[in-house]
Amino acid sequence: MFLALWVGFRFLLTLFLRGSGLSFLAFLASVALTAWLASVHFARTTHRQFSRSERWAMILCCSLWVVLQECLVLYSYFQEPGGDAVSINTILFVVLTSIVVYVLVLWVGFVHLSRALVAAYLRRHPSAVA
Repeated sequence: MFLALWVGFRFLLTLFLRGSGLSFLAFLASVALTAWLASVHFARTTHRQFSRSERWAMILCCSLWVVLQECLVLYSYFQEPGGDAVSINTILFVVLTSIVVYVLVLWVGFVHLSRALVAAYLRRHPSAVA
């Protein structure tokens, strides 16, 4: 469910902010929104913090989406007629660097932000703690 929210929200933000230079801010917003929604829902239903494996599963799912998007960017670059002549090494470096940055942001968002959000929810609802 949260992967669908992540995909949909990220797609809409990318669609509306394409070419404006704000796509990284859109990515940060999508990470924050997805982490918030997932954390609150998880805290309500399980009354505990994410386990390490649950957190890594969320990071992996969202990271696969990032890799897919970067591959689509790379594909669309090569399909564009009359584009600038840029070496394949430069393009791969940019794509791999952006994937690393995006995965790092996902890790920070889901490890630190989600932990803080779940802890805040459990403090506000002490009767929910099992």
